[in-house]
Amino acid sequence: MVSKCNITWYLEKMIELLCFSPKEDQFQSYLIYPIIEEVINKKKESINIELIDCHNFAQDNTKTHTRYKYSVLSKAIPDLLIARNFFYNNRDEKIYNSMQSIASVEVKVPNSVEMLNKYVNSKGDKSKKEYDDQLYIQILASLVKNNKVILTNARKWEFFDNSLINDEKLALNVEIKTLNEDIKRYVEIIEICGFDSYTDYKNPKTKELKKDVIESKKKLLIEVISKISNNTTEEESKFQVELKELLKKARDITTKDDFNKIINDADKQYIQKIKKYIKLSHIKTIDIIKKGEPEKKMEVYGSSFDQMMEADDTEYVSGIQDIKYNLESFDDLKLELEKFLYENEKNDIVNNF
Repeated sequence: MVSKCNITWYLEKMIELLCFSPKEDQFQSYLIYPIIEEVINKKKESINIELIDCHNFAQDNTKTHTRYKYSVLSKAIPDLLIARNFFYNNRDEKIYNSMQSIASVEVKVPNSVEMLNKYVNSKGDKSKKEYDDQLYIQILASLVKNNKVILTNARKWEFFDNSLINDEKLALNVEIKTLNEDIKRYVEIIEICGFDSYTDYKNPKTKELKKDVIESKKKLLIEVISKISNNTTEEESKFQVELKELLKKARDITTKDDFNKIINDADKQYIQKIKKYIKLSHIKTIDIIKKGEPEKKMEVYGSSFDQMMEADDTEYVSGIQDIKYNLESFDDLKLELEKFLYENEKNDIVNNF
């Protein structure tokens, strides 16, 4: 069967979206989703996993749905989720426990400044700018819940798998072991400071916290503080002081904003460790659009006048002929997606016999 998702379709759809609807959810629904869906459908008869579009999911939990299993409550929901046994109405314990996440997908637009002219790992090259801190934090939040993450702006696709640093062979590596412990501690903190809007709020509209929830969260934070290494830097000591200040605050005047501050402080405190964790989890980059030096924003023009107005940081396109692309990379993308999504699934099938 001839694939619908070929390089011609891909580039034409990219141009169409850039022209008429250059929004993240549109690239997610009409470009990224169909490619992953095609890979999944090829295996549907033998391995049943599903692709879930999450962009309309509520950021807060609801009476019928909790996102805790695939998303850190204090961070954003993934754009797409690849999972087995997913049901939106998942408050029932059996349904909740049956869901198995395979990977999550984070989508950016092709001209997103978050990825344009930036790299996961500069490898010490000062001419290369790395991703902004918030993007590493976003990837980390998905990676610790789903173990595998795909990040794409349609120009390029990045693949991450934290099994690379959770491998039993690395268990004796002191540096990796310490890094994993630090990330575990960071995640504990931001998980504690996240809230289930259905169970934890007195009033979901005002986000006023229940008093018993505040006490429970504070007790959990006390446990975390005791686990933070005594071999601390000055900044780490400051962070511990801030945590203790929250614990001293009277229950009646403690608000969600106090916990949000701890999350922001934790982000800053652990950012270098987060970046290291992400870099060590990085498998591969696939460039569909050939990288220029520097990469330019892509705009669609409809007249020669528009073309004449071309800026130094922008390249104008009217059709595929104006885009420098890698055909081999596009073919490689589908193979990598299949390998990335199904490698562990094949092992699970073998182990079940």
